[in-house]
Amino acid sequence: GAGVAFCWGRNSFGQLGDGTTTTRLLPTQLAGTISFAALTASTNGSCGVTRTGVAYCWGGNTFGEVGDGTTARRTAPTLVSGGRTYSSITALGQHTCGVTSVGTAFCWGRNIEGQLGTGTTSVLPITMPTRVSGNQSFVTIAPGETHTCALTTTGTGSCWGSNLNGQLGDGSTRRTAPAAVSGSHTFATVSVGQQHSCGLTGGGAAFCWGTNGNGQIGDGSQNERNTPTSVATGVTFASLSAGALHSCGLTSAGTAYCWGSNQFGQIGDGSTTTRLAPVVVSGGLSFTSLVSGGSHTCGIVSGGAAYCWGLNGTGQLGDNSTINRTAPTLVGGSNTFTALALSQAAGAGHTCGVTAAGTTFCWGQNQSGQLGDGSTSNRSAPTLVSGGQVFASLAAGAAHSCGRTAIGTTLCWGANQSGQLGDGSTTNRTAPTAISGGAQFASLTANNHTCARTSANDAYCWGLNTSGQIGDGSVTNRTVPTLVSGGLSFAQLAAGGAHTCAVTGAAAAYCWGSDLQAQLGLGLPVIRTVAGGIGFRVP
Repeated sequence: GAGVAFCWGRNSFGQLGDGTTTTRLLPTQLAGTISFAALTASTNGSCGVTRTGVAYCWGGNTFGEVGDGTTARRTAPTLVSGGRTYSSITALGQHTCGVTSVGTAFCWGRNIEGQLGTGTTSVLPITMPTRVSGNQSFVTIAPGETHTCALTTTGTGSCWGSNLNGQLGDGSTRRTAPAAVSGSHTFATVSVGQQHSCGLTGGGAAFCWGTNGNGQIGDGSQNERNTPTSVATGVTFASLSAGALHSCGLTSAGTAYCWGSNQFGQIGDGSTTTRLAPVVVSGGLSFTSLVSGGSHTCGIVSGGAAYCWGLNGTGQLGDNSTINRTAPTLVGGSNTFTALALSQAAGAGHTCGVTAAGTTFCWGQNQSGQLGDGSTSNRSAPTLVSGGQVFASLAAGAAHSCGRTAIGTTLCWGANQSGQLGDGSTTNRTAPTAISGGAQFASLTANNHTCARTSANDAYCWGLNTSGQIGDGSVTNRTVPTLVSGGLSFAQLAAGGAHTCAVTGAAAAYCWGSDLQAQLGLGLPVIRTVAGGIGFRVP
């Protein structure tokens, strides 16, 4: 008869509602004589609404998704508690939601991510229908695995719950194209670590944002910051450099300050004590440039001598040893350098330097050929890169390196499993290899991916893209240089572990990629526990 319901398929939780847990290969009538107007099915359960709006659910009930006040498995239709009448009901994953005839939304079941929209999270199941917070009137509601979205009577969409993959639609967790950093700051440069970012204003004020468990934000705390936060110092910096878990700044007088993780002595103050605010690097040296790596730091002094400190397990300090150093230590050899590039690999790493003559040396970890000397042997002293190319600048990724000649030709070497060498392959290279396409670049930056800027200020990226860090609107790895979406012109780029930041010619900062630790600086929460408008409309 009309409204008679049949189900078939897997039935280990009683989700077919026929009073058993026997899998059915053919349509099987639900137990009882209830006449349904609409049905909804989830992974382990089902629900139905009668013509008069009475709701029933059945099947798995571990998290209270049946809504009868218990967590007992139900193999036949069971009345949803509360005595309400619903115009629609939807079940998916481990929670269920319904909309009443007057547009009020109720949800029940699992709420560990705030997916019930009650304004809280809960480890314990919510086994009774609970009203969604706020006074919005809804037409439809759609639960996801760990979040929920609904459409209001005015056509506005609202979502709540987990946002670890950007599923709330407000872009707060993942950006696959450039998104403006929050606040009204104008930045001259940006630098990014594994999960934090820093920016320097034209006046030398330092701001950082993102994860802060090791004090790498430098504001005296270990609290995550999702918007640019002032570094706790009255010092005016001429440059900033963000490492994996620490940050450093250099004053116009050449004094170096560092803060954050100091497990291996990468702060350079003679200790291994974590620093939540900037401290002066010991030794009294005056640096002309300073670079932070994964777990080590290096700087160049007047005259070109290079000093490094921090982790040295693979020889990345270049002092012909593998002993960690808590204060600046002279790099071996008689070379004088104009620029250094440090790997962002935490717990390992390598270093490269270019001399005034353009000769390139690398040292440290080399298991993927990132030193470019044709081998995969670690080196604890500067080793000449193969090929004889004369480079104007260098970039060191997690396990690869790139160099740019004076005319903008780019060659890369080392690890290439994600296409970060840009040669159209995923084959590791132990010597410099030209990138595909022949594009000429004005600057380079690298981490697990590589980015470059042309003289016309167009940005290209290639390599790992699982979090959208390439910025082309996708999450597909790219093995050749790929134009960043959005049509923006950038004066500077910085590649992080799973994100990228850039500064336009107008000093506006943009970031894209992973925002799991708020490293994009968008100022939006990762988990939203109450309904929030995101502004889409249906025709």
